[in-house]
Amino acid sequence: MRVDAWHCGLYAARVFFLVAGVVGFVFGAGDQYLGSLFLLGPWTSTVSGMSAPWLVLPFAFGATQAGQRRAMLTGLTAVMCALAGYFVMTLSPLESVPPVTSRRT
Repeated sequence: MRVDAWHCGLYAARVFFLVAGVVGFVFGAGDQYLGSLFLLGPWTSTVSGMSAPWLVLPFAFGATQAGQRRAMLTGLTAVMCALAGYFVMTLSPLESVPPVTSRRT
């Protein structure tokens, strides 16, 4: 089976969107977790509250793309996955949120 250049480019674009999503998710989860580490000192909540890294993340992924539409979609994917990671982490047991158990009475 012969693979042409168009399919390789399409595959590379999909993989890059996946990488942007995974890195964004880890970034958002890490930002939320860093803000909860009070044992390391007050700098953790200060760094977690900064907005600049949230602006750099989509810019860094979008700047690697050649086309404007793909750059916008890559940056949007990264920041939306970062928000998902942030909100998933707020409800995780790592943030001392007890797991929900259903009790039948």
